[in-house]
Amino acid sequence: MKKIGLIGLAALLVFALIFTACGNKGSGDPTSAACTDHVWGDWKVFTAAGFHHAHNDICSNGTEVATCTRCGTTSAPRIIPCLGTADIVVDGAGAITGSYKDLNVTYLCIPPNAKSIGEEAFYENQHIQNVQGGANINEIGVRAFDHCILLLDISIQKVTTIGNNAFFCCFNMSSVSFPKITSIGDSAFENCYYLKSADFPELTSISNRAFFGCTSLESVYLPMATTIGNRAFADNDSLEDVTLGAAAPITGPGSGTMGFSEELVAAYTGPGRYTRVGAVWTKQ
Repeated sequence: MKKIGLIGLAALLVFALIFTACGNKGSGDPTSAACTDHVWGDWKVFTAAGFHHAHNDICSNGTEVATCTRCGTTSAPRIIPCLGTADIVVDGAGAITGSYKDLNVTYLCIPPNAKSIGEEAFYENQHIQNVQGGANINEIGVRAFDHCILLLDISIQKVTTIGNNAFFCCFNMSSVSFPKITSIGDSAFENCYYLKSADFPELTSISNRAFFGCTSLESVYLPMATTIGNRAFADNDSLEDVTLGAAAPITGPGSGTMGFSEELVAAYTGPGRYTRVGAVWTKQ
């Protein structure tokens, strides 16, 4: 009984330590530093440990990403700052310039004054997991996030153009949100193994191999597409739901090229939604 009591007391002490601290900068460790030191991303760990946070619009202004009602109060929550934003150089034309391969930030907030992300800006960064903000970004350049192998999701609402290889081999990326995108370059999302959907309501042009090798891709929504490049959606073994608009060419621009699998091409009879059961595609 004494042994059980000691174990219980020890557990209570550990929980008390966790509950009275919020973590250090970006570590996600709720026992390592004072409450005023934790940043965006830590809340994922803290919530599981019994902490409670309320959030504002994530990265809406480039300086703050959330508010913490545990560290402050419901009426006066503590602002959790963005990290990395101050280290990013934006030139006079609004372009993010330079290389940020070594920027050690897990949750990246794009500065609000940036209008484009330059070529290879975050190429091979091995730290970034989530990208938010960039309220005025309209273009993501060539190889901008190429081989960011820890990147899980990105949401930039006004982007209209994504360059070649922009997210090439972002193996772990599972979610993207670009509701205004109109053009996607060659191999832009090639080998994004865990990407599950390509939902682009305003996209018109998709270049060669744009989503090649996205083996977890299940659904594609392209109601406005007018150009679909060669093998744009090839080697997508999980694909089972495709919606194409009236202007969509089921084959690519060159002789003998195909944007989708041979089975879907064979089943295509015009614009609409197609679903697959087994190897058979059917128009709904």
